[in-house]
Amino acid sequence: MKKVISGNELYDNMTKATSLLCSTVKTTLGPKGCNVIIDESNLSPYITNDGVTIANNICSEDEVINAILTITKEASIKTNNDVGDGTTSTLVLLEKIFNEGLKEIKCGKNPMILKKELYEDLEDIILEINKYNKKPSNDDLLKIATISGGNNKIGENVTKSYLKSNEIEIIEDTETYIEEINGYTFDTIIASPYFFKYNKELSYNNSYIILFDNDICSTEEIANILNYTINNDRSLIIVANDYSENFINETINLYLDSDIKICLLKNPEYGIRRYQLYEDLKALTKANITNDIITINDIGTINTIKINNENTNIMFTYDNDIKSRIKEITKSGFDEYYISQKLAMFTSSLIKIHISANTDTERKEMKMRYDDALCAIREAKNGIIPGSGLILYQISDKCKNKIFKNSLSSILDQILYNAGLDENKIKDYIKSNNFQKIYNIINDMYESVDDTSVLDPTSVVINSLVNATSIASMLLTTTSIIVNEHIETHYTNEI
Repeated sequence: MKKVISGNELYDNMTKATSLLCSTVKTTLGPKGCNVIIDESNLSPYITNDGVTIANNICSEDEVINAILTITKEASIKTNNDVGDGTTSTLVLLEKIFNEGLKEIKCGKNPMILKKELYEDLEDIILEINKYNKKPSNDDLLKIATISGGNNKIGENVTKSYLKSNEIEIIEDTETYIEEINGYTFDTIIASPYFFKYNKELSYNNSYIILFDNDICSTEEIANILNYTINNDRSLIIVANDYSENFINETINLYLDSDIKICLLKNPEYGIRRYQLYEDLKALTKANITNDIITINDIGTINTIKINNENTNIMFTYDNDIKSRIKEITKSGFDEYYISQKLAMFTSSLIKIHISANTDTERKEMKMRYDDALCAIREAKNGIIPGSGLILYQISDKCKNKIFKNSLSSILDQILYNAGLDENKIKDYIKSNNFQKIYNIINDMYESVDDTSVLDPTSVVINSLVNATSIASMLLTTTSIIVNEHIETHYTNEI
């Protein structure tokens, strides 16, 4: 059965849905915003202040409200996908724009005209926001990361890492430290732990390398290579798909009982990515990829290689072969993340930020903060503006559109409210100083907008406003909703 809801009943349900979603999320906004506990089935509950994560976990047993919730969530999801931050601000703006727009409609305003006016004025507001945009300094980036991560240490770690490399991974671990990997790196799958009998990390210089896209079953297959290696007093690295148990045992005996330095690695990739790794190693070492008879001509050379239980790292010299390989990777058709990771290994360092905490819940929440800080600093490179919703508040003061005039200050209002401050008093002071002062909640003081630590990435502010306006206007121009009606079935036992 289908159920149709329209008119004031629909608007009432929209109000309930937006209030349910936004009132839960907006309590987390700002440096003194609080957290929310999320309980997921089959998983331990966890704590977070991430807007989009909270929003995605809010639902209702009412099928009408739940349908509206699904649409409303799209605003924060879109912001998260576009810029990775500002998801809570998006929902704060959305709720206010929707409520102000609904007032206009109930007073007789045509919804389609209202939407048209919103989008026309939105363009002017974006132009106005961009007037305050400036290029960030390194110190500004630190401020951005600190604000978004809600922690000085998070801000420092993320900024320090970002200034060294664009490729950063956040990893949950048992201790907190920053790992910088220079050179090409791939996962280590070693044929036997006996290769680490004497050292936890193997380090070789000027080594030979074989790339064998098949399984190696006997030492006889590489006897000529072994003799060549010994005669030249070099170490030998073999990367193959797999090895027979007999071959592994024979090689380990050579490794333990003689002076030959040899290590057997398995290609950690599968399918087409397995061959892509061989191609990378070929460009780095000048070795030939073979799957049959191995000759002296197939041997490549590695300047420096370091192998531990987790990673194998190859240091290399940038040359034409690597330039050609980079072009191939760029045109490979793989997903963007895979390509960016590959390119980073050829062109810059890869930084892994390992994070720890006392509990799993705290560690998960900490990782979300690091992710937010990283997203914020990446967006900040395109420009920053004074934060805490100050610029939107300033624009609202001279905004002709009644809906935007009453809505744009909502971010600043909510941040101050969450901090337990008198928002009207602070806003009046800011306005009386011609918007040249901003209130720093963390330091509990007013600062000049020209020298403030309260900053936002410009793109985050714009995306939050655009996505909030988009979903709010879609709701306001909707006159009916059709949903599947839930029918309860009652069973009776009749004799």
